[in-house]
Amino acid sequence: MRRIVVGKDASGRSCVLEASEVKPAEVRGSLRISATALFAIAQSPPPPCDPGTSHYGPRSVGPGHFNMVLIEHAAYDPATEPAPTPDLHWRDTIDIVHVLEGGGAMLLGDGEFPLGIGDTIYMPGSDHKFLPGPRGAKLIAFSVGTPPALGIP
Repeated sequence: MRRIVVGKDASGRSCVLEASEVKPAEVRGSLRISATALFAIAQSPPPPCDPGTSHYGPRSVGPGHFNMVLIEHAAYDPATEPAPTPDLHWRDTIDIVHVLEGGGAMLLGDGEFPLGIGDTIYMPGSDHKFLPGPRGAKLIAFSVGTPPALGIP
């Protein structure tokens, strides 16, 4: 499993800041249990995200609120079919997406980043678009709403 953190580069484009293998540690006092923290938010609601540079998606999760969505992408051939979603987009949310089946790539401001089964990606208000692979993909997405970015009503 990989833990992937998205942020922005010096020019403001969304990019992968960190990609690392996850190695759970033994939980002291337990029998045969290992765990590791993947991501955390230390305040509620979280602080506003920096605004993206692409299409602003509609607000669907209020500040401090949470939702969890199962997303299924059908098989897709980029050589013969248009992308399932047309544009990069961003929202006032911290999105955490976990790949359950299949895979593909997350298109960010600086290019594509490949994702496969078990990868988990953390995107705080980042410009992004998922491109499913040829076998499609099943994802679970968690979103935590943030206050509006500066300049966004």
